[in-house]
Amino acid sequence: MNYPQKPRLALQIGVTGHRPKDLKDADMPLLKERITTVLQEIKSAYLQFADTGEARAVFAQDELLPPRLLSPLAEGADSLAAQAALDLGYSLHCPLPFLQADYLGDFKHDLQALSTFETLLSRSSRQLELDGSLKNKDKAYLNLGQFVLRHADILLAVWNGVENELSPGTAGVIASAIRQEIPVLLIDANAPHRVTIHDPREKKPQWQDWDVTRLAGLLRWQLLPRDVLMTKKKQKTNLLQKLQRLTGTETNSRKAYFSGLQAGGGLSSGIAFVYQVFFTLLGKRRPKGLFGGSYLEGSEMQWKIPGRAAGHGLGFQTSIKDHFLHADSLASFYADQYRGTFLLSFGLGAVAVLFALLGAPFEGLKHYGLGYAVAELITILIIAGLVLRGAWLVLHQHWLDFRLLAERLRQHACLQPVGGVSQGFLPVFHGKSDMSHAWVDWLVRAVNCSEGMPAVVFDQQYRERYRIYLHVMIKEQVKYHALNAERNEHIAHALHTFNKIFLAWIVVVCFLHIFCGLSIPCLPHVLCHGSFVEALYTSMAAVLPAFGAAVAGMLSQGEFERIAQRSEGMAEELQDIADNVKQATDASVLELSLQAHDAIAVMSQELSDWRVIFRAKPLEWHA
Repeated sequence: MNYPQKPRLALQIGVTGHRPKDLKDADMPLLKERITTVLQEIKSAYLQFADTGEARAVFAQDELLPPRLLSPLAEGADSLAAQAALDLGYSLHCPLPFLQADYLGDFKHDLQALSTFETLLSRSSRQLELDGSLKNKDKAYLNLGQFVLRHADILLAVWNGVENELSPGTAGVIASAIRQEIPVLLIDANAPHRVTIHDPREKKPQWQDWDVTRLAGLLRWQLLPRDVLMTKKKQKTNLLQKLQRLTGTETNSRKAYFSGLQAGGGLSSGIAFVYQVFFTLLGKRRPKGLFGGSYLEGSEMQWKIPGRAAGHGLGFQTSIKDHFLHADSLASFYADQYRGTFLLSFGLGAVAVLFALLGAPFEGLKHYGLGYAVAELITILIIAGLVLRGAWLVLHQHWLDFRLLAERLRQHACLQPVGGVSQGFLPVFHGKSDMSHAWVDWLVRAVNCSEGMPAVVFDQQYRERYRIYLHVMIKEQVKYHALNAERNEHIAHALHTFNKIFLAWIVVVCFLHIFCGLSIPCLPHVLCHGSFVEALYTSMAAVLPAFGAAVAGMLSQGEFERIAQRSEGMAEELQDIADNVKQATDASVLELSLQAHDAIAVMSQELSDWRVIFRAKPLEWHA
């Protein structure tokens, strides 16, 4: 597999503004000049940013994409901005509120406006026709404004300053942009067309006079990952962290993701294989592929539905697949290593106890005492090495981070055919020390931005294809969670059964030991006399509890019962959503996308729950 490239650098400028009836107090030549000047300044700042070391470090070094304007081409500000952008070398993407045939009705009153619309549309790189209803134009324009904001890095607005947060037009779009912390560059719709900015980086953002020197910092803030932007503070580091830095061990998951990590190979595969065997046997999974399959093949199986959808005309980004396969295979591999490590360490801990007891000076075994002591030491060193290796390679962090990325990309695949962008849901415990969500959000958005919106028409045929696709995607998650709940329940049941068996044997051995010490005459001679019997009872009395503790540790560290309960609940919730999608044969794309967001919200709860469970369970030393 080719490693997924870093995303290409792209900048998208959304535009909103008044139509001619609200531009009566405008100086049109001066307004056009202001729009052109602002777009030129944005382009210059973008080109300068692209040439910085920070940008080159996190974005692919392919041919630089031109800045992109998102304009619905409505008469007035939208068309003025589109014309200026094309003249400056921008690319133009046009999301339309209605199907094109219906949208043309907005221009019938003015043949010149109609001609301008058709000319600009023909020069655009991509068009997307939303399925807004002419009977409810306000809802259609509100949906259009939110669509533009989902894709915009900066909003360019031509506004008269009359506030109305509930408006489906310019005032409402600006208010929504401010709530979403999207920078807004405002050109006053009235002469002399003062330019101001609403900068979300400020502690208490408010409208301020435009200063072009802000652009460099603004683009850096919008386009770079948050972990790059964080101020490097002097922090106390332990010996392990110092050694990791000295040896170049990559603990930053974003950097590791693009560094050429592979799922499989060497000792890592052996440790991961331990958990695969454990999960197959105790989880009652079919062993097919256990000895010949690869993590990549497993990930490709999960991508089969989006892959088929792409072949049936649903708009898909070409780079999403590569990123999903890489992230999902790495997440599974690191998860298996983490789990294989704690299985081995707990199991070997009990074996070390056995060697310690066998090394005691029992009659008949004392000649082997040194050998057992060496075996115990080697076992303890192996345990220490496994735990240290897990900490050194940050198995715990990489597993959770790559899983988060893979699932966010899966969620994005649910929305991308209709131009949606999945949003990250930060858990309540999120803090500045955990930047996983930040770099994952950055990558998902950067990939989406570099590809741009899909070029599709939301007609009835496309809506039906998307509805079927969404239903199948959600049903696949239902099947996965139902099966995952069943398998983890099997594992938890098996481990509990082992513990009960160990407990029963401990009781039996203790009674035998007591009865032998009391020389109970009813017991057979072979069960009570001899150094070997004495050593056996003593060893079993100590080792069986050690193995029981090891099993209890596996149950606690693996959280198999909680995972089973969570997956069972997930399957039920997602099934309800899948049923709603199946019945929504007359739903609009907006209504279907809301159903997709409901499914994503449920799946995001699982991601947060996993981080709640496993962030508090790194690999630890145990005795």
